Amino acid sequence: RGTGKRFANVEEVRSAFGQVIHPAEGTTVTCTLSAGVAGLEEDVDAQSLSEAADRALYLAKEEGRNRVARARP
Repeated sequence: RGTGKRFANVEEVRSAFGQVIHPAEGTTVTCTLSAGVAGLEEDVDAQSLSEAADRALYLAKEEGRNRVARARP
């Protein structure tokens, strides 16, 4: 099933996460978040879904980090 809404939700979390400023030993630190989003199909088991999301996570990191990537079929 489509990942559009899931992707948008995770992108919103990623954006908000990046706006948090953390004090750290006399300075401030911001963090980034990379995520992978996979859609659940009727014939896909939990292991395959997890593996697809994991591949998408690594794709997001390869594309420059601080991104959300969709799993590719």
